[in-house]
Amino acid sequence: MIPKNPHDEFFKAVFGKPENTAEFLRKFLPTEVSAVLDLNSLKLVKDSLVGKELKSYYSDLLFTVKSRKNIGYVYILFEHKSYKDRMLPLQLLRYIIRLYDRHLRTRKDTKHLPFVVPVVFYHGKLASEYLRLKDLFLGDEVLLRYVPDFEYDFVNITQEDDARLRGEGEIHAAMLLMKHIFDPDFPARVPEIMELLSRIYDAQTGIEAISLYLQYIVAGAVNADPDALLKTLNQQGGKLMPSLAKKLYDEGLEDGLQEGRQEGLQEGVQAARSMLLDLIEVKFGTIDPALSDQINKITDLNTLQKLSRAVKTADSQHDILKTFRD
Repeated sequence: MIPKNPHDEFFKAVFGKPENTAEFLRKFLPTEVSAVLDLNSLKLVKDSLVGKELKSYYSDLLFTVKSRKNIGYVYILFEHKSYKDRMLPLQLLRYIIRLYDRHLRTRKDTKHLPFVVPVVFYHGKLASEYLRLKDLFLGDEVLLRYVPDFEYDFVNITQEDDARLRGEGEIHAAMLLMKHIFDPDFPARVPEIMELLSRIYDAQTGIEAISLYLQYIVAGAVNADPDALLKTLNQQGGKLMPSLAKKLYDEGLEDGLQEGRQEGLQEGVQAARSMLLDLIEVKFGTIDPALSDQINKITDLNTLQKLSRAVKTADSQHDILKTFRD
């Protein structure tokens, strides 16, 4: 079955296992933060913070972890992004406030709020800068004292050297896969990933786990040549275990390439919208609400790219609005 949101679903399947997230945090959390946490005690909190209405947009994982000091449990809020999102700090703030509220509801006699450590895993095609909540405001800095602010750990996996991603178990293969999934030459990476998986799983225990990787590869590798990708998957699947190649085709995953590409296109549109709004904001400051509304309604990637080019030569936001009519 082709995942509806392949990147988010694969992320949750892999990092929903506390042992995988613990290994990731040991690599990427600041040393002074890791020093006060017992990552061996990491436990997944089952219910999501985003709510049913937002599940198709966001992917959050929430863990409790024991502190090595006398401050009780600490929460690790682990969020995944496969596209640039300027409003990420606001999204994290919403999560944190919901977590505080839930803590107060369930522990009515508490006098303290729990610590929350937000961690963001990013592997999008576009460069993404680290923004704090205060960076989303435009105006006199004297008013920033009234803006709630916090830090979070932002791990851009695409900028990490492959050697840094090495580790035990499936997390090595998962991080390598998510780092390169958008590369045009991704099929050439598949043998290395499948070789890693073959060391972890045998033919008796591995078919379900490896099928998860195959489904993600087919649905998520939107920039790869489909013929080259399917040929490589067939060869590697058959080499790893004879039933895998047949399972791949019997389940119709090759037919899902188009569906996966459509999912990738939707993410591309969302990223292009965000980039276009950023360009306009950088050039003209506050964005005209009428222009913002029209941009957020655009679903055609070519139109968004055309408007991005138009921003470079436009003297005003009115000129960009005029482009819609031309």
